[in-house]
Amino acid sequence: MTWRFVRARKGASFWSALFLAGLGFSLGVTAQAKVVVLRNACAFVDEKLTPTENCTIEIRDGRISQLNPAKIPADAEVIDASGKFVLPGFVEMHAHLQLHPWDKEGNILPQFDRAATERFLKLLLASGITTVRDPGAPTEAAVVLRKRAR
Repeated sequence: MTWRFVRARKGASFWSALFLAGLGFSLGVTAQAKVVVLRNACAFVDEKLTPTENCTIEIRDGRISQLNPAKIPADAEVIDASGKFVLPGFVEMHAHLQLHPWDKEGNILPQFDRAATERFLKLLLASGITTVRDPGAPTEAAVVLRKRAR
């Protein structure tokens, strides 16, 4: 499974940070399939999170490009999403990703555990959280972690 971190660009629409929940697949874009179409999904298409059934969602180069397109491209990979939901990416506003580990005596060690942090990020993503804010992380370490996650 491919883990992808999504970030919304300035001025991006509600759709730019969607997390595809319950579909059981990753939308890692490959050279063979640059267009993916989800058919028959139940999507939450507005800020009020009103469920809309039988939506068709076109994803082009890893980003949602259209909702209910008039025509499905001939080269698209079409996935039946019947009985599945498309949800917005959730935001964790206060997580301490880079907590320092402790030794056996309870003393704080000088460096955080990168592998544990990456496992925690994957767990958050599997739960639908696509954006994480760590208010206490050292700036340099947080920037390195962000670059690795992209």
